[in-house]
Amino acid sequence: MRSVIVAALCCFAAGCRDRVVNIDIGSRLSVEPGELVFEPTVVGQTRALPLRLINGSRAPLSLHVSSPAPFALELDVQLAGADVRTVDVVFTPRAVESFSAALHVTGDLALEAALTGEGLAASVCTNPSPCRRSTLDPVTNACAVANAPDGESCTSDNACITAGHCLAGVCIGSATSCDDSDVCTVDACDASGG
Repeated sequence: MRSVIVAALCCFAAGCRDRVVNIDIGSRLSVEPGELVFEPTVVGQTRALPLRLINGSRAPLSLHVSSPAPFALELDVQLAGADVRTVDVVFTPRAVESFSAALHVTGDLALEAALTGEGLAASVCTNPSPCRRSTLDPVTNACAVANAPDGESCTSDNACITAGHCLAGVCIGSATSCDDSDVCTVDACDASGG
């Protein structure tokens, strides 16, 4: 009986020699999250969000991940069986408008993930006073105000101050002399005109 089984196996093996045998090992690929929604971003600035590539099978996968502008990712990825890889997808809007596209995963398996984002115009920041500086925070698109460095020269809005310099956010300096050398007049400086 044993010789019959061995003979049958040999015949089966000999018959399989010239054929390709495909074994389904349950290849599964997924991404998390399934959609990337970028927060509104100032035109020309960049935001990045993570995307997880998940190989849910025991088979290794060879993949290519790409997305069109203004989203940016162009990457070849090798995922071992049951491997998880995190990649950053970048969004850099070039115009004030809403954008949508698809991230494409191709190679051994294929899938897509939705990408959306909005380009915003940068806020215009103005300095509230000669010794207070306003700068744009590109993440929040808000103006942040801070004191200019102490000792930095400034021109005061007060015409009665000369040789101005900043101190704790205030432009200070020497009083302008309004002495007209006439003892019969009261000398005074007008802050708006001197």
